[in-house]
Amino acid sequence: MLGCQLEQGLPLLLTGPGIDGEIEIQVAGVPESFWIVRNELTSYPLGWDVFLVHDGQVLAIPRSTEVNIGPRSH
Repeated sequence: MLGCQLEQGLPLLLTGPGIDGEIEIQVAGVPESFWIVRNELTSYPLGWDVFLVHDGQVLAIPRSTEVNIGPRSH
């Protein structure tokens, strides 16, 4: 579980089961290196389930979700 700020900061693209296409979120307070290491350690059955907490909101990112760094290309 990580405390952070949502809706600002590093843009992340999420894809995977339960997501229709892709969604973009922004997260401040979690270093880019965290996401790089998470992506390197996602081989089944390994991986990290991540819970982002901000101002009473919780965003869960299961280990089956692919996280790419960078804004959505239009």
